[in-house]
Amino acid sequence: MILGGALGLGIWYRQQFRGRLIALRHLQEIMEMLISEVRYSKATLPECCRHVAERVEEPFRGCLKNVYEEMRDNTGRGFGEIFAEQMRTGLSALPIRPADGEVFLRFALQNSFAEGDMQIKWMEQSREQLTHTVETLEAELAGKSRIALSLGAMSGLLLVILLL
Repeated sequence: MILGGALGLGIWYRQQFRGRLIALRHLQEIMEMLISEVRYSKATLPECCRHVAERVEEPFRGCLKNVYEEMRDNTGRGFGEIFAEQMRTGLSALPIRPADGEVFLRFALQNSFAEGDMQIKWMEQSREQLTHTVETLEAELAGKSRIALSLGAMSGLLLVILLL
């Protein structure tokens, strides 16, 4: 049982590594969709959120719809503030680091949204940083997964030997 529990912990850690990578890929996809909406349909950011919400899964679907609805209701708050608040709610359900979430939200917190070109520039910078993080994680994934499983198995064996 001890060996199985320790091995299970190693498998859990491996899944956490993979979960972070998958979550970051989803954030990349959302950023790509937002860039496409701004670039090709020339829509406002709240409208882009509504369009993207139709194509993504939870927790982001609800968050993006809430951004659109709150901007439509004109509560007096800015897009960046609303977007960051709603998306932080969705990001909290993902196995990512806080810094990853801030990279994703960075474009919304900029104050220079007078023209679409600036919006696209900030979104592309966020996307590039996410892409760099994903590439780094992909390169490290195999090694970290192997280490997590090995350490789980070895620590279980060590405990079994010590208890004998």
